[in-house]
Amino acid sequence: MQPTRVLALYLSPLVQAAVLLGGYSLNMLDSIEGPYAGPNTRLGLATVVIWHNAGHYGQRIIYLRLNGIVPPASRGNPPALHDNY
Repeated sequence: MQPTRVLALYLSPLVQAAVLLGGYSLNMLDSIEGPYAGPNTRLGLATVVIWHNAGHYGQRIIYLRLNGIVPPASRGNPPALHDNY
């Protein structure tokens, strides 16, 4: 994987939370409708998105560990990112 993709995977939950909550501080309790986790509030939908992504992250960790790989977040000192691997 390229370092930019690894960085994107690492930052994606933070970016999603910023997008969902950053512009909605005044109306985060407004009701919204939709096919996914609705009806809900904007804050509730943000919670569902973060929870859902945490589930996928947990599945990836289990897959890595079952294949004998220590996940990067569990390593003591992660290696520095380089342009090419």
